[in-house]
Amino acid sequence: MSVIQEKNTRNSILEAAFSFYNEPQFMNVPLSGIAGRAGITKAAIFRHFKSKEALFDSMRSRYFDDIRAALPDSAVEYPSLLERIVALINDHKEYLFYTLYQYISDTSFEARMFVELEKRGVDLRSYGICSGVSENETRIIIKNLKKYYKLLYEIATTFFFLSSRFCNNESCPAGEFSSSLNKMFEHGISGSEHLFSDKRKKEIDSWCSIKAEDMPQSNPFFDALSEVISRKGFPGTTVESIADELGLAKSSLYTYFRNKDELIVTLVERELLSLVNVVKLKTDAAASEDERGYVMMRTMLEYYLMRPSVVSVAAWLRMRGSFMFDSIMGKIKIDETEFEKPKETVTNFPMTMKLFYGWLHVLVTTIFCQSRINGLSLDDCTDAISTYYKYIQQGVYKDEET
Repeated sequence: MSVIQEKNTRNSILEAAFSFYNEPQFMNVPLSGIAGRAGITKAAIFRHFKSKEALFDSMRSRYFDDIRAALPDSAVEYPSLLERIVALINDHKEYLFYTLYQYISDTSFEARMFVELEKRGVDLRSYGICSGVSENETRIIIKNLKKYYKLLYEIATTFFFLSSRFCNNESCPAGEFSSSLNKMFEHGISGSEHLFSDKRKKEIDSWCSIKAEDMPQSNPFFDALSEVISRKGFPGTTVESIADELGLAKSSLYTYFRNKDELIVTLVERELLSLVNVVKLKTDAAASEDERGYVMMRTMLEYYLMRPSVVSVAAWLRMRGSFMFDSIMGKIKIDETEFEKPKETVTNFPMTMKLFYGWLHVLVTTIFCQSRINGLSLDDCTDAISTYYKYIQQGVYKDEET
């Protein structure tokens, strides 16, 4: 095989591997599948890559190289950065879901991103957000928490709406999409100067607080699943490992559940029902739609901080595929017609109530994950919720002016 042919085959293998991320992909990509898409045998992969890990390392290198090529050498304002990110992902749709997979499956991914981009000449310190990474390179060292909140909000929001755009096969051109999204960053969805008074906010924060005695009793099966996820990571979590955590034989689990799908669905259904009931109880007391959104975010954060296993298990479910969610959601009595109602925005950014609530949930989950990765305190997290809801309603740039 000539050098050119070898290079072409190597590129074909990488492109085949990345092609699995053209849609939400939350499982390890199988070598047999990569070989099939590349039109070669599985054994032939090892003529170009020494191991499976070497292949995945090459994927990461290509990913970081392309991100670096899209980024300026030093700090720019987010409107310019947004255009670059949207343009990159428009050309490489696979990078959107690849990034989400890496972020979910590797808690040190944020720090790795920092290290790899700095190696490639991007001066991330010039943004004034972080000063480097920890000695073991597992987390970034935050220098300015307010700027960090802002960047996280902008990136999480951008990725959420890009994901929705791709999943719904929306055909809006990349430039038009980034312009529309930037207007929402600038003005928020309501443009309101005042959401509710400081006094009212304190009242809301008070009754959003969840007492330990109000939480449902934890389930040992669910706790075992969460513990295995935290110790072995998402790819290493199996029904067998859950049984081992409980000190049971795998067959013993089927005394309680008919099959593995029923096991997972039953456990998650109980937790989601509990979460929905707690959130509904709190939001029913909200005096307006603006309050309702804030109450929802604040309550979800409280619940997740008290029951972190919910987030890790939900993420694990998502990585195993979405087939279980229809079964679960079908048993949680939510008025679907309410979800499909349009959500009015001052910038006319297309949004339904379902999309709006999904956005709120992603932001809450982002804050929660940061509490685990970078050690944000409870006060830091609640402050972030308040800041994010202000961004949602009033815009990011308006906050910078005050």
